[in-house]
Order: sequence, then structure tokens, then C-alpha cells
Amino acid sequence: MMKSIQAKGIAWPPLIGAVAMMMITVEGKPLLAFGEGMTRGVSWAALMMTASTLALGAAMTNKDIGLTQWLSSNVSPLLDGLPAWVLVLVFTLWAALQTNVSSNMVTITVVCTVALPIVLATQGQVSAPAIASIIGMMGAFAFATPPAHPNVALAVGSGWTSAKKMLLYGGICMVISVAVTVLVGYPLAVRFDLSIGGSMALLTAVPLVPLLLLGPSGALGRRLG
Repeated sequence: MMKSIQAKGIAWPPLIGAVAMMMITVEGKPLLAFGEGMTRGVSWAALMMTASTLALGAAMTNKDIGLTQWLSSNVSPLLDGLPAWVLVLVFTLWAALQTNVSSNMVTITVVCTVALPIVLATQGQVSAPAIASIIGMMGAFAFATPPAHPNVALAVGSGWTSAKKMLLYGGICMVISVAVTVLVGYPLAVRFDLSIGGSMALLTAVPLVPLLLLGPSGALGRRLG
């Protein structure tokens, strides 16, 4: 039974829900009118943007294309021998930037493929668990551009905000996250010699502190407002 359900993929549950809403009527009208739903209820621009990003991500991580292996072999020599803090900054910034133009899984796969061999070659000068956690965390901080995440594309397509504003405020959040992670989060993870799980928990919490303080409901946000 479970194999049969899994074989149908992830698209059929929402399709069943949509069909059910079109069949159920209230006062003679369906809960979902197909024509109106397709023309007014679907953000086609956001849908095409998300589909294109997923297709690009699949191509970037395709082993037959070999882009990930090419990046690893060509970027690694450029980063060998750099100071530890520079490596931390480079991989943190790389992950933060790439996740806003590609999917988070593609970002994590590509950056980890390049970063982890270099970090392990430093023989402990750079913490591999902390770097892996940073890349995973930054991969989830996708909030500056429509290709970053379907939610961002939907927000821009809704008309309530614009791509320019998303880029501005998302970019500010990204810079804050990178700075706090490199200057505070990574040193704390190394200081307490945390595992990947502990590093992830700590590094996820640390960048949230300034964002909460600077937000409209935060202490500094209220004072500045």
C-alpha cells in the first residue's frame, strides 16, 4: 500500500484536494471554480520561476554533467593555504549567496563538495562539523530573490511587495547573518568543540538574535521606529 502511494509521487495529494474542492458545492457553487482558480488563483510567474530553478539545480548536481566535480577540482587549489578565518568567511558567504539564486539542496551539495575536503586537509585548524553546519544553515537562509525559494517568488508575485524590496531587506538579513555567524557563531562552536548537531543548533540560534532585536517588535526596532 505504502509503495503504491509513494510511486504516485508528491503531486497527487494536492490534485486530489483540488478535485474534491471542485466537486463539493455550497449553495450550488463549487468551493473551487477551476477557471477562476487557474486565472486568478495561480501565480504563474512564480510557478515558472520555481520550476526553472529546480531544473537548473538538477543540472548543476547531475553527475553526468560534472559541474560539481569541476568546481571541486578547480576551486580547491585557489583556496588551499588560506587562513582559517578566510576559509570560514568564504564558505559562509558562498553558501549565503548561492542559496539566493538556486535551491537550498543544490547549494548545500555544491558548497559541501568543495568545502569539506579543504577543511579536513587543514588538520583541525578549521572545524569540519561547524563548517558543515554553517553551509546547511546558510542554505536555508534563502529570502532575497524569487529564485531562492517558492515562498519568496509567491510573495513577489502577490503584489504585496516587490523584487527590489525583497532584495534590499533580504540582502540586509543575509549580511547580518553572515557577519554574526562568522564573528560569533563559529568561534563559539569551536570554543565548545560541538558536534554537527550542536553546531547546527548554536549557529542557527546566534544569527536570530540581531534579527529579532532589529525587527519591528524587537527592542532596538521599537526604539529606532
